[in-house]
Amino acid sequence: MILFFDKIRTDLTYARPNERSYSFLNRSGLEESGLVREKLNSWFGHYPEPGHNELKKRMQSKEHFSDAFFELYMHEFFYDKGFQLSVHPKLVGSDKHPDYFVEKGKELNFYLEAKVVNDESDEERIYKEKQEKIADEINKLTNFPFWISIQHLKIKNDSSFSVKPLINKIQEAVEPYDYLKMKEQSIIESLSFEDENFQLELAIWPRVSSRIEGINPAVGVYDYFDAIFVNISEAMSKAIEVKAKKYGKQKFPFVIALNCKSPYHFTFFDLEQLIGKDIKHTRSNKPMSEIDKELPNKSIFSNHFMDQVAALFITWVTPYHQEDEQWYWCENPNFNDKNFQESLIKQIFRVC
Repeated sequence: MILFFDKIRTDLTYARPNERSYSFLNRSGLEESGLVREKLNSWFGHYPEPGHNELKKRMQSKEHFSDAFFELYMHEFFYDKGFQLSVHPKLVGSDKHPDYFVEKGKELNFYLEAKVVNDESDEERIYKEKQEKIADEINKLTNFPFWISIQHLKIKNDSSFSVKPLINKIQEAVEPYDYLKMKEQSIIESLSFEDENFQLELAIWPRVSSRIEGINPAVGVYDYFDAIFVNISEAMSKAIEVKAKKYGKQKFPFVIALNCKSPYHFTFFDLEQLIGKDIKHTRSNKPMSEIDKELPNKSIFSNHFMDQVAALFITWVTPYHQEDEQWYWCENPNFNDKNFQESLIKQIFRVC
């Protein structure tokens, strides 16, 4: 089984707001999409064959793509360093299954948990998906000689409603517009729509050519996302705690990997807030920020539920950023098997 079949792809349009990641990659004829497919197919070929069917189904779904991608990424990370990985190993005294059992020789055996961290609640995610569905419908406007910027989009209630009346209103509103005059004078028109379901503000300006036939992306700018304050270190801390407490006492240690998937992806400051003074036990595949300021005394590693966790692996990676991502390997200074930690670090950083 392979993840993406080889076929001729001629669609050069970019992903739609609500489009599934797998669907976009599978249809896209863009060069960068081809490079991503090639890389993911290679990784998928290294993944244990008994897990192919489940992993592919999860990557094809909208809900599980990010988690499945990160699990595949982490499998490749350790596979590339000569480790053997078993998918969803059985545990003593638990009916739950970690993502991987990782081994290299007789000494380096551990469980690996891969978790995607989002900094938004389920309610925020559902609200954003509703916004994206409306934007996606606007994007389908046919024979439309103007670009649209969605500048404000507020959904007023939880009820379902049809977007078709809105599309008709937009088409009616632009009918009186003088395309040539707007183009010559660089005119941008504003439109506002509001009813009991939503509030919408658009900016409209002419495309380079008015002779456009068929279905074309109508939306040129998505600028309707609200500014929000996020605490990514808190989201990471909660995710780590859940994973660390999930399986009870086990024979082998754990490594917990986090992918901070967020439009406001984490910074070194967020890592300092999570690790505190123990940031000094952190290594990276790229140069780290200088640690020359007072750090929080509180560390995620100071909690008793972290006793079995040898290290944290923290990064921000997407299918389009697998080559230049920065990741952090954070040793638990309170872990009792220092020889295991040192041996693992030598393999991770290929130290002889």
